Amino acid sequence: MRPVVVFLLITAVGTGSLLYLFQRFVFSSLPEGPAGLFATIFFATVLAGFAWLVLRWEGVKASEVGLSSESVLPGAIPVLLIWAGINGAGLVLLFVAGRSGQVGLPAELSLSIWLGLAISQLIFVGIAEEFAFRGYLQNKVIAQFGGGKSRLRVLAGIAVTSILFSLWHIPQRVFVQELAGTDLLPSLVVVGILGAILGVVYELTRNIVFVGVLHGTLNFAPLFVLNDTLQPMADIIIIIVGVPLLVLAVWLYWRWAKTERPHTYRSRTLRHLETGD
Repeated sequence: MRPVVVFLLITAVGTGSLLYLFQRFVFSSLPEGPAGLFATIFFATVLAGFAWLVLRWEGVKASEVGLSSESVLPGAIPVLLIWAGINGAGLVLLFVAGRSGQVGLPAELSLSIWLGLAISQLIFVGIAEEFAFRGYLQNKVIAQFGGGKSRLRVLAGIAVTSILFSLWHIPQRVFVQELAGTDLLPSLVVVGILGAILGVVYELTRNIVFVGVLHGTLNFAPLFVLNDTLQPMADIIIIIVGVPLLVLAVWLYWRWAKTERPHTYRSRTLRHLETGD
């Protein structure tokens, strides 16, 4: 497990140090607006770049862990359809309940800010973190456990990776969100649970774009159905409608990819990831 520990230490310490230096010498707190978006994109790019270097050092291509041009449309379209279904359900709920509402952006978001957040979260943050933690780390942990064909070991690898994924977020939660004590632990638990869900989705799809865009939408939900106060509909709709749609989308993708893209599942037993020190 030494490569896993080294990867986590370098990325966690590196990210924490960059956040500290950014706040110390650039801004006293990470700002909103263009500067904040630039910082987010910068950190995500550094993380993705480091993960790519580690994979190449171990002799693994990005395409072998599910990130390539052929992953883009099959990965992005199902997630966008899921959110289309969630927004559609919101419209139906407004109609059935006889409540007033409209379709648009939340009152506090301009179109330019919304586009900036969408680009930073869907393209950079989501895909960068999933490339690092599912594309490299989860594959590495499962390989170290001797998994690949053993479902139990794969699940154990997903669980361990989810815990590590949660702990890795501590610098971000402390420096950016300024959480501490009793506020920090619940946040890390939620991150761990979401990490486990993303880990399972990745194992079934082997598509970094799928889990990356999904990750981004969990950070920045594309909800356009607004209630009478011009705020997005309640989060409960995401759970009631979104979870079944996600399960259906993953199942359909898995059935399609098993036939049309069987080579994408080969990387579960990559020799390089199993033997790399």
